[in-house]
Amino acid sequence: MREIVTIKKIDESFLQIECEKHTQNELWGEFTFMAENYKYDPRFKHKQWDGKIHLYNIKYSLIYVGLLPEIKQFLEKNGYEVVLDKSITEQSDLDFPS
Repeated sequence: MREIVTIKKIDESFLQIECEKHTQNELWGEFTFMAENYKYDPRFKHKQWDGKIHLYNIKYSLIYVGLLPEIKQFLEKNGYEVVLDKSITEQSDLDFPS
């Protein structure tokens, strides 16, 4: 049976993703990138930061609204069933092409 992942719109900036912990870890890893010039940042040099920027907030399960198409694509590719909350499906501004 496929795991169900529910995506809800919190406000105009953020979506909340309801899923299992292991799925959160996958999202956290997938929506991560290295900061530009991270090697020169004092926090990186002093080993206080790994140089990565994480777009998914694992503590609050939040991610940016603009990433919805990429989130859906990633989850469906990895075998998850994606359920969009009515707060998203009723919004014409979030009607992205599949």
